[in-house]
Amino acid sequence: MWADEATVTITVNPVYPLPTISSDDIEGPYTVGQLREFNVTLTNPADGDTYTSLSVSVFVDNITFDDFESVEVFHPVHQIWVPLTPVVSGNGLKLDLGPTGNFPPYCLVKATR
Repeated sequence: MWADEATVTITVNPVYPLPTISSDDIEGPYTVGQLREFNVTLTNPADGDTYTSLSVSVFVDNITFDDFESVEVFHPVHQIWVPLTPVVSGNGLKLDLGPTGNFPPYCLVKATR
């Protein structure tokens, strides 16, 4: 039986705090035909990882296309509202944003309505 020694180098990536999603005013009820603006903030901590692109998916349970007129997200760089198109997923709707590299890393998504 033949044996020899070997050296192995292992590089471990540090664990960074994850971005957080929060809202102070998202609680319903929501009524068709009445515009109701709410704010959602996606924040990357100062000691978080550096991201070059943003992708966000939001699932809303027990909702159909008859339950709303439009969904928009506010673009913090261009200062415009961008419409989102929901996709049916199970018994609800899913909203996908991105991937995009056009959002600032310090505050990825500031507001939706």
